[in-house]
Amino acid sequence: ILYAFNNKGVIKFADTPHVIDHAFDTEVSVMSSLVGIRSARELTRNERQLVENGSFRFSLPAGEFRIFEIR
Repeated sequence: ILYAFNNKGVIKFADTPHVIDHAFDTEVSVMSSLVGIRSARELTRNERQLVENGSFRFSLPAGEFRIFEIR
């Protein structure tokens, strides 16, 4: 299981609503030198990821998180 969080670009003060700056949206690459990745699925959305050459990529907007099952 891989948990990915992007808390950059989130501005929150106790007395104001939070603001998300999407300039901090990011692309993430996941690879493993120990174990070859054969498949990956994002669990909160039940989406399979395209695995190529033992790695995969995904977008992670500011203020969001993703949870992956990797095999």
